[in-house]
Amino acid sequence: MWGRHLISIALSLVIFINANAYQNISDILSEPTFDLDGFVLNLNNSDEPNSLESTLRDLKKQQPIFFKNYVLMYKSRSLQTSSFLYPRVLLSSTHSTTVITYNGHPEDHGYEKLEVMRFDVESLKFKFNEISFQDGKISLSHDNPQKCMNCHQNSSRRDNDPRPNWEPYSIWPGAYSSSSVGATELSDPMSSKYDPILAKDASLENQMYQLFLDTIIPNHPRYSLLTPMIQNKLGDYFPAIGVSKSAVNLFTTTFTDQLVNLNALRLARLIKESPIVEDYKKVVLALVQCEKIYLPDHVSVWHKKHYPDLNFEDLKMEDLGDAIEFIFEPYDVSTQDWSMDFGTGGRFAFRHRFGGPNLFRQTLRVALETVMPELKGFTCQSLESELKAANFFKSQVLRNQQDLKWPQSDVVPLISRCISCHTSESFGAPYIPFDNKNQLRSALKTQGYPRGSLKDEILYRTGPHAQFFERMPADGYLPKQQELETFTLYINSL
Repeated sequence: MWGRHLISIALSLVIFINANAYQNISDILSEPTFDLDGFVLNLNNSDEPNSLESTLRDLKKQQPIFFKNYVLMYKSRSLQTSSFLYPRVLLSSTHSTTVITYNGHPEDHGYEKLEVMRFDVESLKFKFNEISFQDGKISLSHDNPQKCMNCHQNSSRRDNDPRPNWEPYSIWPGAYSSSSVGATELSDPMSSKYDPILAKDASLENQMYQLFLDTIIPNHPRYSLLTPMIQNKLGDYFPAIGVSKSAVNLFTTTFTDQLVNLNALRLARLIKESPIVEDYKKVVLALVQCEKIYLPDHVSVWHKKHYPDLNFEDLKMEDLGDAIEFIFEPYDVSTQDWSMDFGTGGRFAFRHRFGGPNLFRQTLRVALETVMPELKGFTCQSLESELKAANFFKSQVLRNQQDLKWPQSDVVPLISRCISCHTSESFGAPYIPFDNKNQLRSALKTQGYPRGSLKDEILYRTGPHAQFFERMPADGYLPKQQELETFTLYINSL
């Protein structure tokens, strides 16, 4: 399979030239809003009893596009578990402003639920809901229940402002058609992106999809509603509508592009709502328009102390995530959940954690100008001269009032969370001597765990592949990437 992906790379790049393959922000914002409340109300007012299957059938009658636009997740880190033969289905509207999900095996968690994500074009916020079925009636949850917020936003966020959980271009762990241009890196042990779990899963995709297509879809009341994926001349499967069969991975790529567009609008709104927006909105504009960070001398010196390794006068495309942190994090504005990656820090990203198949700088620029129209019409020369001569009065007031220094994290180190549960009988967790380095070193070698040794099990459960009910910490806390890296280094050092 991997040899064929060398050809896939070239084909994928050809797709980029076709502007019709991807949707811009104005197209997405013009999509009619799916009336979820009205849809549920109409079904409850009918004389027929409702079930999850009948609801899907009614949805297909009213919105057939959902069953042509979809992603299949054979490994899902959500509340809805899945497998190769019974994947989680992510039904999508034309531009992904509404996504409805379900799975297909009675023993999988979330089997009797539909999960819904919608993007509100007025507030530029995502909303999450759960649909339940009981006694022939449909129950729609309130917006953003806590069970959704546990995964769809930063655990330290005090308000509800969720985002999709979807990895940046070009690798999507657990999805059929899981990789594009990064495929060969996954299987190369010398690559920084090498991941034996993802490489093994991806090598099984075509074989398992064919089995799913032949044995499950025909008679399954949920999966039979789907328009089957197209098989291209290389033998790879992908879902698509009216596209050439020479295309590769088009839908996972297009789905990524659409979510990136939507999240860019959310990101622009978050920037507008930040306490430093008046001084820094043109700094962000210069970042995406000119690939430079322009600051007055007294401010740039202060920032450089916190990011000494970032050459913000000669930025590279992969520096965008660091550059956004460079601007906002010193003011204690957390940017962890500004991107969509789910606890990976963009580890599998082609460029950076905000990345899509199109150039994200251009996407964010359009989003910024949409949310803050006053940013239209600036040239790089005018931005540079204005910003370097500026007096960041409001930001200076912030620093004087709060005596701002590089924020010291008050987050309990990840190893302390392990100690608090696994060395005390009160939590019912298996005993592991996290509080004794010598004993822990010996215990990590113990075999017999699902992933091999205790060390292998710990690294899996705290890593990017653990499913929802396997993940540690088990209290719903989503560690920051730096915490995970520090914890992994500590475990590997023993």
